[in-house]
Parts: sequence; C-alpha cells; structure tokens
Amino acid sequence: MAHGYDVPLTCDLDPRLQCPICLLVLCNAIQTTCGHRFCEACIKKVILSKNSILTCPIDKTFSKVEEIFPDVATRREVLSLAIKCTNHNEGCTWQGELRELQNHHTVCSKEKVVCSNGCGAKCRRADIDEHLHQCPSRQVHCLFCGENLLHCKMISHTEKCPKAPVTCTLCGDDKLIRAEIGQHQDPVVGVCPKAIITCPFTSTGCSFKAERHKVEQHTKELGSLYQHMEMAGRKIAEHCNIIKELQKELVGTTKKATEAYELLMANQRNQSQMSKEIRDRNVTGKLHWKVKVGQQRNPRTSYCSPSFYTGCPGYKVQLTLDMDGHKEGHVRYTSLSVTLLPGEYDDDIVFPFNATCYVTLYDQANASSRRVNLTQEIVLREVPRNNRGQSGDRIYRRENNKYISRYELMGRQSRFLKNGFLHFEITVLHSFYPPPEASHAPACLNNLFGHGSFIIHTPTRPQVPPPAQPPVMGVASLAIGN
Repeated sequence: MAHGYDVPLTCDLDPRLQCPICLLVLCNAIQTTCGHRFCEACIKKVILSKNSILTCPIDKTFSKVEEIFPDVATRREVLSLAIKCTNHNEGCTWQGELRELQNHHTVCSKEKVVCSNGCGAKCRRADIDEHLHQCPSRQVHCLFCGENLLHCKMISHTEKCPKAPVTCTLCGDDKLIRAEIGQHQDPVVGVCPKAIITCPFTSTGCSFKAERHKVEQHTKELGSLYQHMEMAGRKIAEHCNIIKELQKELVGTTKKATEAYELLMANQRNQSQMSKEIRDRNVTGKLHWKVKVGQQRNPRTSYCSPSFYTGCPGYKVQLTLDMDGHKEGHVRYTSLSVTLLPGEYDDDIVFPFNATCYVTLYDQANASSRRVNLTQEIVLREVPRNNRGQSGDRIYRRENNKYISRYELMGRQSRFLKNGFLHFEITVLHSFYPPPEASHAPACLNNLFGHGSFIIHTPTRPQVPPPAQPPVMGVASLAIGN
C-alpha cells in the first residue's frame, strides 16, 4: 500500500523528494542520521516494534530510532510542488501547489462523491444532482396514503396500501379502495351483488345459498315467505321449551345454592365460635393477666380479667380490679374481688363453692433477684351457684376492699407499673366441705365428686397454705393479655 503523495506533477520530480521505499512524493518526510529521507509511514514499517536500532534500507547504516527526526524543510518544499488535479484525466484543468489539493477536491466538479441517500453510488460532483432525482433510495410520498418511503419500495407498498384503488374480483366495481374491499364482499354487511351469501332465515332451518341478488329474490317470493314463517314458528317453539326447562333447572339450582350458602355460613359461625372458645378457654386454675391501666387524669373505674376455670371440670371465675375501693382520709385504695360465673361444668360439680385465691402482683421495676412481689389471699366460702349470670351481684363475689393504694399502684414511683401495664398471677385452690353427717366417709364423697380438683377437709377450719408459696396442684401457666 502506497504511503506517499500519488499526484500528477507539472514538471519532473527532484530525486531528493522521492521516497526510496514507495517511489512516490514524500509524505511527512523523515530523515535518518545517514541523511536519507523517507515517508513517515514507510519508515515505520521498516522499524520493528521491539527494535531500537534502524538499518537504513539504502546504505544499511545503523541509526538509533530516537535519533531520526522530521525533515520540516523538505516537507515545506514538497507542499510547494506544482501539480495538476488528480481528476485531470476526467477533464479538470486546475493546477496549483500540493498544499491546495485537498481544498480543491471539495469543489472539483470532476471529483467523485458518494450519494447522500445511502444507495452507495459514486458520481462526479457535477452529475450528483441528476443522480439524486433518479436515485432508487430517494424519499417519495405515496399518492394514495401520503406515507413517506423509499422509491425502491414504492411498488411493494402500493400492492399493500390500504388506500390504493382496487377492482372487485366478483362484480368488477373499480371505485373501491383496498381497505373497503373486505366490507364490500362481506356476506352479512356487504353490498357486492355477486358475493355468495346464505338466506337470512338460515337460523330457522332454510339452507338456500346463492349470489346476493338471487338471495334477495328468494326472500321476496311468496312461497319462500310462508316456508320461512313456518320454520321460524317451529324454531321459536323449540326455544320456548328449552327456556322453560332451563328456568326449572335455574330455580332448583338457586334453591340448592341458597341452602348450601346458609349451611356454609352456619358452619363458619360455629367454627368461629368453637375456635374462640378453644382459644380463650383456660382450665388450669391459674391465670397470668397483664392489664393496661389508664392515665391518672382519666382512669377507668374497674378492670376485669379473662374468665378461667379452676379445673376440667371446674368452676368458672373472674378477677376484678376496682380503682375506687376503700378510702381513708386522703388515701384512696384499690380493691380486688373474685366472682363466680355460670360455667358449662356447673351440672357436674358440687356447690356451694369454697376456694382460696392467691393473687400475686409482680414487681416490674427491679431486677429479678431483688423483686418484691405483692401476694394477697382471697378466701371464698359458701358461694352459691350463679344461675342468673349476674357477675355484679355481691352474693357471688368475695373481695379485698383495701388492697393497695392507688398512688403505690400507679404513681410515678410505682414498682408495679411498667409501660402502662400491671402483671397479675391468679391461682385458685378450691375445696369441698361436706355436711357434718358426711364427714365420717370422706373417701366415698371423694369418689362421688372426684373431678380432680377437690380436697376433702373437715369443716372446722380450711387448710390454707402460706401466702408466700401458694401450693399449685398440678396446674400450668397461661399468659393472657387484656
């Protein structure tokens, strides 16, 4: 590949200005230490990439690569050479210096330029305008739809253009456009007289099928009209019978669906109630109750714990914390009460109800090793069966009116209140007290009323365990939040 200037000169070339490698006019002349000149691109091909020594191609003299240098004087002399246009064979008469050749090429009428439409053709600058008017890649407008596209794609576009004029292949109508031909020949909404359509009474059983104008004559004939009416009557009767059958099936299906829906809703209600009872039921005789108390400025009057059973079977009881208990001077005390509620095991157990309830209020301010919990004992004796469901009746409730002062319970220095919650633990131990005439046979009574939670004692004095360590008779803990 040549690297020098390949241009026609108006006079003979000085040998000093000719590259010994490409034999053309020097381009960007480079001079070696031995005085020879080469094109910059030509001498770089001689120098190896990892070699720092250059061997002169003419006299084999060694030169260091860093010692060769651009010959600026020779470069100016080359650019001052008088030349002809490279298109002089095409008729261009321009002559000038080599440095002006590039600027001349931008205006030379004989210079070949590439078509701006992208077709790839090369034409002389003087002929480019004529080519652009005939170029197959020029932009044109469709005469029918106005879309811009290349001239070379116009034929294929016209064959698919929706607004191009077409002729109906059935009736020969030539006043249609391609987008309307389908509707024109449509058997239902079309108007082409030669289109094959069926009789409009096909749904009633008529099988006549012909060209549109013949079908129109067929529907206007008197005999065909009577025949169509008979077919329509039979079809209507069939449809009426089908509708009646479907209505009967719909009524039966609706009734079954209603019954199934009612049954489903009843089952859902029963399941919800059973799930709630199972979730809320506590038959351990022991309850952990965390109750959120109100602020001192707007306190509630009382708080009731979740109800729980003393066993299974057992008694159903509930603890109530009353914020307005006993009052001494300016000191207001809270009160605790245990209430017997109607339970589902009441028919299987013995009344009156006798029990001892241990209520522990946990110290939540100190570490576990230094906590001082408050434990109170509430004794329930001779509590009758609650058949009325009234938890507020005093006959079914036993209470401690002077439990703890409200300031000690809910004041700023309270060790029992934490994040607005009080934590109680309630343990109920119940006993059966037989009448005096039955005291000689406790074993029999124990077998008679043996539901697992009764303890047989003499009626003189109940055996109450110490409050510090209340006995837990095989009961488990259950934490319930209020």
